[in-house]
Amino acid sequence: MQDIYIIWLSGNIEDKEHEIIERKVDNYVIATIITILNVIYLLFSIIQFSYLFTQIGVKANFDYATYARSGFFELVFVSVINLILILVSTTNRQKGTKEVEIYKKVMNVMLCVFNIIILISSWYRMYLYESTYGYTTLRLLVYIGIFTEAILLMITMLYIFKEKINILKYYFIVIVSVYVIINYMNMDNMIAKRNVDRYLFEGDIDYTYLIWDLSYDAIPQIIRLIENTRDSKMREYLIKYLQDCYYSRETHYSSWQEFNISRIHAEKLIKEMDIL
Repeated sequence: MQDIYIIWLSGNIEDKEHEIIERKVDNYVIATIITILNVIYLLFSIIQFSYLFTQIGVKANFDYATYARSGFFELVFVSVINLILILVSTTNRQKGTKEVEIYKKVMNVMLCVFNIIILISSWYRMYLYESTYGYTTLRLLVYIGIFTEAILLMITMLYIFKEKINILKYYFIVIVSVYVIINYMNMDNMIAKRNVDRYLFEGDIDYTYLIWDLSYDAIPQIIRLIENTRDSKMREYLIKYLQDCYYSRETHYSSWQEFNISRIHAEKLIKEMDIL
């Protein structure tokens, strides 16, 4: 990482003379800030885990939605603070005594440890949330976000001890790789499968979400739901949806630009069901 410079233009612009003033933060200031934050995060972790396990014992008054949402945004806010502070303290070129440098590294590692605790807490909150209300695209993306941040955190911990690595390059590689993986994942099928599995195990499902919010990739799982449900009303509703999907091809699938492999596969499965 490069130092941050403030360029002060002095004299006539035509002289092209610049006075470069390098601004550095005192190591003792950084060490103090990190220490205070570590104490705050320690208290935060104790309170969060105490609140979580206390409230789970009283599920009637436990609001999973509010708890999960607040936990995720807390994660984002705290994690951004942690990463910025770690990067600033690590890239500060004002070298102090050996003891101060070691203390800074230890405090930065502790920040990463508390960040891991927050990651675990946020993951568990989302797990409780989706176990109660089912699975959606947004909730799956939250998991992916937590996983991505865990990888970035490991890179950051490595950077604390090896300052010469180009951390921004590795951040970029990880983020782009996750983005590519998301685009190649069959997310709708995964979500539908988990919801159907949840229905077969617990008997609860929002089947309208499978229809209105997911793509043709979810149809194989919708067929599995039809074959395993005893709810005649839901079965008739889903069969009607599949019939509409099949016959809409003749009116809405008229050009090669609209070719869709998932739709072709879904059409084949619907035809094999003998419901047309």
